[in-house]
Amino acid sequence: MASILSTLLFNKQDEQEHSAGRVIRFDQREVNINFATGSMEDRILSFMKHEDCPLTTREIAAGINSNTSRITQTLSRLLLEKKVNKIKLDGCVSQYCLAKED
Repeated sequence: MASILSTLLFNKQDEQEHSAGRVIRFDQREVNINFATGSMEDRILSFMKHEDCPLTTREIAAGINSNTSRITQTLSRLLLEKKVNKIKLDGCVSQYCLAKED
């Protein structure tokens, strides 16, 4: 940081680093706050309940603003807990839907 005297005498300005801060996206759809906060499991389950149709990992990731690897990892846990069902047809991408509650 330059001193006040050197700034006045030599017109010397320091380049200050600007943090990115909050990014406002005008060209993209903003994610619903309910899907962007909370635990990953809650986010996935609430998004799947909201969409009410089978979804791929890529669709879920885009819907809750996360990456596909985290979605895949969480979905495998939800499959073991039987909260989600996997739909796999030959030649198609796996889709996931909510398990029916008894």
